[in-house]
Amino acid sequence: MLADYASIDLIKELELDQVSEEQRNAILADFETMLSNRINTEAMLRLPEGVEGDLDLELNKPEPDLMGFYQKVIPGFDLLVAQIVAAFKMEMIELKNTSDEAVAQVTAESNV
Repeated sequence: MLADYASIDLIKELELDQVSEEQRNAILADFETMLSNRINTEAMLRLPEGVEGDLDLELNKPEPDLMGFYQKVIPGFDLLVAQIVAAFKMEMIELKNTSDEAVAQVTAESNV
């Protein structure tokens, strides 16, 4: 089921193509932050023992490449990211659907 969400165009699914470019960019920036936080959290939980020093070295670089570092030290990191993104898409679509249902219910109740 989660794999079904991997190829979904979230912009179209959430109808973000119908909002202004400024609003869409703000929403996408928020999505990027949420996904980045989720990926970093999961990656930190899966770091193998003994790479803490290497992580410190990466973090102290002028332009650290955490995703590249995670790819090197976490087996299956790309699959993990794909699963996190698919789960995020699923959550956002379910949230929209729940919101749409609530609006429809309120609208129906106010028409009674």
